[in-house]
Amino acid sequence: MDEKGGMSVAWIPYSTVRLLRSLIPASNFLFTERLSAEEAIFYYRNGLYFVYDDGSIVGMPRPKRFRTMTFAELWGALYRSSVVRDYDQDGVFDLGEFLQDIGYLVATPKTDLFFAFTLSPRYDPQDVAERFEIDGVSFPFALYHALLSCTRHFHGSDRTIEYIVTGIEIRRLSAKEAAPV
Repeated sequence: MDEKGGMSVAWIPYSTVRLLRSLIPASNFLFTERLSAEEAIFYYRNGLYFVYDDGSIVGMPRPKRFRTMTFAELWGALYRSSVVRDYDQDGVFDLGEFLQDIGYLVATPKTDLFFAFTLSPRYDPQDVAERFEIDGVSFPFALYHALLSCTRHFHGSDRTIEYIVTGIEIRRLSAKEAAPV
């Protein structure tokens, strides 16, 4: 923390799982003790999603008894399912697009926090494309909108350059700066 109550967080290297863990409720992640820090299995709405260590994601409809399935049974269900979506194979490389596809919704509670996100091309993170700023909202809300800005840049490049969050600044707003509730 600095003297203004601010803090800068480096967000390099980019991590799909780290971002998803910041957005999806922790209780939705399954078998966290069996997977590496860069892998995840989680459910959201009617889907079950597997995130591999390279950041690729596959999804399938959530099995009816998924809560009682073992780790091996979940993997077996994925391999036996006739309805599997491989997001990379379908050309969905952008996390914002993935979140829109699964119908992600985020709560909008008021806070006294200011967020500034640095958005850059994935393969040239020193080249800053945008500094996205938002205040008075929760971290998941701010992060989701930063990811949607990355998606906007991705589409603006005719889907040839993927954009990512490469830095985050967080600070408390002073009473004078805070928006009226």
